Amino acid sequence: MKVLRNHMLAGEAFGKYEGQNKRRNTGTRRKADFKAGCQAIREYNLRIPRGTMARFEEPQELVMYLLRYTILSDKHIKKCEFYGRFFVLRRSTRQYCSPAYASKQRNLDGFCGEREVSAAYKRIVANLTTKDKKQKELRRQYCLDGGAVVKPREVLRQFYEENYAHQEQFRFAWEALNKAEKKSWADRQTYEQAKADYLSWLDSRLSYAKQIHIDNDSILEE
Repeated sequence: MKVLRNHMLAGEAFGKYEGQNKRRNTGTRRKADFKAGCQAIREYNLRIPRGTMARFEEPQELVMYLLRYTILSDKHIKKCEFYGRFFVLRRSTRQYCSPAYASKQRNLDGFCGEREVSAAYKRIVANLTTKDKKQKELRRQYCLDGGAVVKPREVLRQFYEENYAHQEQFRFAWEALNKAEKKSWADRQTYEQAKADYLSWLDSRLSYAKQIHIDNDSILEE
């Protein structure tokens, strides 16, 4: 850039090539701008002084140079909330180093993207929520097949508490599989087993919720 600025015609040529670059991606645009600069320099047979180039003997020297450049350019470094690696922010609100990891985090938040698991969870919540609403409207008690009196709201509260531990085991297995640099067969097997165990538990909770029925001969006490 220093060489181009000191040569008016070459600078104008570079501006023309740069204006033709319509790429939106920052990395791709910089590569195209660098190519345009080299093209302008070749056209006008300009010489690049040695002082404008840098040579690094060790990788650490390059890392420190890039870190210094990042700080002096008033850029910010942040730790990716999914993968844990550090990256340079383009927007202050960005939390992940790539859109792919942002997508994986959304999957993790939404039952790891497993629709079967999500559907089983929602069926239980919908069943108990509907029964709790109906209990308030009809002022009747609910009981199990054996006759024991239960409250759908209490059953739902207990389900939420127990689900936390089961869901965490499932998420831990998902993270171990997807955050590993190289996915192993053992991690895949562990994840599939955790998923099967979680689905089995959800199925048992749904069966329990379906056993709860209204007692039309009762009156709900305050």
